[in-house]
Amino acid sequence: MARNHTLKNKYSWLVQSLNGYGSDEIKLSFDKVEEMLKSPLPNSAREHAAWWSNAKSGRSQSAAWMNAGWKTKNLDMQKQEVTFYRFKAIEENHKGTSHLTLPKAKEELSKTFGVPVENIQITINY
Repeated sequence: MARNHTLKNKYSWLVQSLNGYGSDEIKLSFDKVEEMLKSPLPNSAREHAAWWSNAKSGRSQSAAWMNAGWKTKNLDMQKQEVTFYRFKAIEENHKGTSHLTLPKAKEELSKTFGVPVENIQITINY
């Protein structure tokens, strides 16, 4: 496959690959991410969890995936795996809705905070 030099940065290949998946969530090994990037990850990606954080400021990799509507969660440095999920898709699904069910709220909180759904407790005080 020929390189498209109009891509903004090297992480555009990753975003392009993520956008090609039909799912709003995908768990990837670091090796698979390298395959999508068409180049090796920097050493810091394998050594520091902060590399995978969802911070746009000062991080071209996370700015690239976040600008395309993706975020990371469930990072496992030992297994060298990370999950990407479409956060803009979640936001779009709830635009204009006047209510949200508790199961859906728990599911979204689970994705946002990277914890199992069964660990989410919602209390309503009225």
